[in-house]
Amino acid sequence: MIFAISLTCLFLLSNAGSGDLYGSDYLDDHPLMCEDGEYVEAIQIRDSHSMVKWIDVKCTNSNSWEGGAGAYNEGSEQAIWSPASMGFCGLSVAWHNDKFRYMCFTNSADVERCYGDSDYASDLETVISCTDDAPGDFRPRLKGMTIYSTNGGNDGFRGGIFEFDQTWECSEVLYITHDTDSLSALAGYYVRQGYFRGSTYWKHQDDSLDYCLFYRSKSWRVGPCDLSATAYMQIDQEEAYKICPENFDSLEIFKWYETSTSNRISNIQIIPFDAVPLSWGNSVGFWSSVTSGQNAAMTYSATQSFTSSSTSSHEFTESESSEFTSTFSESLTDGYSLGVSGEFLDMGVSAQYNWATTLEESVSQSVITATTSAISNSISDSTTQEITCQISSGQPVDFYRLWLWTLYRAAANYPDTGAYKSTCDYVLQTGLQCSAHVPPNCPPGYCADAGCMTCLDQDGVEPLRPVALMYDDYTGCFNQIGIDVRCALSKRDYSCCTINNPCGEWEGDCDVDDQCEGDLVCHQTNTIDFCLKADDPLVTARRNLEQKPGLTRRLLSDASEEDEEFTTSVYLPIHTGCAQFFDESHCTAGPLYEYCIWDADNETCVAQDGVNVPDVDATYVYYAPEERNYCGDDCQDV
Repeated sequence: MIFAISLTCLFLLSNAGSGDLYGSDYLDDHPLMCEDGEYVEAIQIRDSHSMVKWIDVKCTNSNSWEGGAGAYNEGSEQAIWSPASMGFCGLSVAWHNDKFRYMCFTNSADVERCYGDSDYASDLETVISCTDDAPGDFRPRLKGMTIYSTNGGNDGFRGGIFEFDQTWECSEVLYITHDTDSLSALAGYYVRQGYFRGSTYWKHQDDSLDYCLFYRSKSWRVGPCDLSATAYMQIDQEEAYKICPENFDSLEIFKWYETSTSNRISNIQIIPFDAVPLSWGNSVGFWSSVTSGQNAAMTYSATQSFTSSSTSSHEFTESESSEFTSTFSESLTDGYSLGVSGEFLDMGVSAQYNWATTLEESVSQSVITATTSAISNSISDSTTQEITCQISSGQPVDFYRLWLWTLYRAAANYPDTGAYKSTCDYVLQTGLQCSAHVPPNCPPGYCADAGCMTCLDQDGVEPLRPVALMYDDYTGCFNQIGIDVRCALSKRDYSCCTINNPCGEWEGDCDVDDQCEGDLVCHQTNTIDFCLKADDPLVTARRNLEQKPGLTRRLLSDASEEDEEFTTSVYLPIHTGCAQFFDESHCTAGPLYEYCIWDADNETCVAQDGVNVPDVDATYVYYAPEERNYCGDDCQDV
């Protein structure tokens, strides 16, 4: 008998599913359907040893049952099933000889209850599964059914159409805000994590906080992320229910209450977002080159674009782009910092973000004021925060390069995410050497010379890089503007620093602290010794280790294939002649500026016509200051 039943069931029910007819569509149809946005939260069934006789459903946010269909006066009435996990996501049926013989419902906690004749268990046909691949995750929800019956519906039902909703989707991010002081820590952005018992759950964006928003035991709750029954605040299903908590209307949402006191949550709002809105954190000011030329007057007119500097997938919104400039001043009073850097432009995306986010304090107030003014004075449209620059040299110049003061800001809540925008505060360098991509060395408004290599000595303003290091790298620019650094390390003068003529930062050779200017100290090495600030990491490291470290120079031969810090573009195998320079600035304005010139067409450094290039190793310009070897194999051990 069972074999024959199985064949009949499979024939009648094949290729069916949610919204399809199971059984026969007799003349009388009895809809037991929930309204849009509502779902079946409870069922009640009457059955016998041979079939399912009658069924009724209760919908969310409803005080009454739908009325039922089938033979109410026949069979045994089973207990009402109202799952604590809310709703039903799976259904299987076995139909034979014009009757529903066996039905199994599954709730979103993967609990199954079956009704009717269990002898038909092997003949069950799946209407829908809680774990269907699309979308799965116990997400389908029974919305209702249409039952076909005879005798005014007072007969065992003969057919049915079962409606499940698989299309619902909650927002990726929810923002919770309220005015209940005792639960203030619960406010903030919650990011979707997945599904718990068929309902979406979210975790507070701050990883240091153990707060999650989830559905359990007939309540939406905010509680610990172990998703236990513990809650700090909740809204009960009997008061109001939505499959996505952002959908509560203004009359429903006030029913959230503090779990420990039962007091209502004041002015609670749950606001959906596609992503956590970005907030801006620390900032960095630096110079960026925008145009260059020769034998002409310089004219520049352009709108400065908001430019992403990110490895993350975050896409900036219009408001985030606008807030980049509009919130800058405010951010410095909210605990964020502004730094300045002469090397920031050449850093990679991650290095820029790390440099900015590890700032512990801001530059001087003068530089903050100068940067704030540079931004506010450049904005041409207060609504869009658009910046448009119009700059002209007036008279023709032989060589020129225009630099704009540029602001980088790191995201406070997205890793490796930042952006930058230039202002209209500028430095116009002229002359062959200084315009050869030599970066200005002072904050805006504080340049003391035409090349902006030295800064006005006022208001705590310091150069972006120590002047002596700039001299070592760009000797040609310093000579062009007539500025000398007496004890530059590249001069290798082992008796330069004296008590009567002390050295500045990164100048040497010194022997004792008294040979350094002001509070600078003499940093001892195995080669040339030089003056540094007392809090320079090289000085503090030496004191902590109580040893005398020597300068080292890493060569290409030291590298392994896994060493990403070594590249053939930086650690060149060539250590003599013009070919040792691979960029315009160090070629045209560097230590051998009198002999070398940049070939822009081939992007190589070549010897000037008719000169003999001295056999000098100047590759130290490509090393970090603490790794430089200014004297090759001829260093004196002093």
